[in-house]
Amino acid sequence: MTATIDLTGRQPGWPANATQLWSECVAEAIRDDRHSRTPPRAGLAELRAELGQRWGMDPERMVVTTGVCAAAALLTRPGDVALVESPGFSGLPATLRAMGADVTLTSWERMPAEAAAAGEARCWVTSPGRNPDGATLPATMAERIGPHRLVVNEIYRPYEPDAAVVDADIRLASLSKVAGGGSRLGWLTVPPDQLDSLLGRHLAWPATLSQLAWTLFLRRGGLDEVREVYVVRCHAARAAFVTVADGVLDDRARAAGGSSLLLSTAQTDAAAVLRDHGVLVGPGPDFLAGPEQVRLCFSDVTPDEATDAGQRIVSLVNAGRLTIPQLLQPVITNV
Repeated sequence: MTATIDLTGRQPGWPANATQLWSECVAEAIRDDRHSRTPPRAGLAELRAELGQRWGMDPERMVVTTGVCAAAALLTRPGDVALVESPGFSGLPATLRAMGADVTLTSWERMPAEAAAAGEARCWVTSPGRNPDGATLPATMAERIGPHRLVVNEIYRPYEPDAAVVDADIRLASLSKVAGGGSRLGWLTVPPDQLDSLLGRHLAWPATLSQLAWTLFLRRGGLDEVREVYVVRCHAARAAFVTVADGVLDDRARAAGGSSLLLSTAQTDAAAVLRDHGVLVGPGPDFLAGPEQVRLCFSDVTPDEATDAGQRIVSLVNAGRLTIPQLLQPVITNV
């Protein structure tokens, strides 16, 4: 029986050395007299310093949250106008709408003109390595939108550490893509003149014990311990897949960063066809993409699994079961 390959975005477990370090950090945090007290609304200063150093953000402008959606909720007021990237993370527009924002989905290419027409709109983008297509916002496009309008989610920066920083007044991120969704630790930076107003309505923050433990974990190199399973292995799996499936990918998919890419087909049942042949993927509409697209995520996937998935996809294309736009001849794999 052919094994199923899961490219839906599994979360890997931590290696034993990281788990041991985390347990030591929690034990030490419990011995800190502050662990049961209410933390500063902006977050512990030492935690903000550690995060700021690693993400290149000013800790004096930083507010600690429980994640990207929590940051989005904190930033949004009823009646706000929000232009949200498409494709992208579907949880973001859902959060903004729940907070009373007027949300419009749009492409990066259309965003500058739509932002200019909308006046006070905020433009929500993910860069570098956007989910689901791995794209990075071009600097020229960011300049056209304007830093005062941009809210940039840098959650995938650990996957693309050398990518240029987008000039934006508001930047946000979290540890979920480099330490797991259970980390529940995010943050944002805002201009100094907006900080007091934001803190005045900030009511949900990570527990002090959690903040103390994460401070110690970061300070002692904990992220380096988990980077191997979250980032390095993901890069290796994606590279293995692209090597085999290069002939069925468009230029954007070949250049994808982050942890995922979009496969563009000419049919709306691509996810079902792949599932029937043992490759699980995310349907495009789940990521604000087209119904003919599917997302392939290489988190917690081995290079051998990625190679196998690429070979199956190429075989389906060559057999006529999966149609790729403008592909006129059989694909020859590179292995």
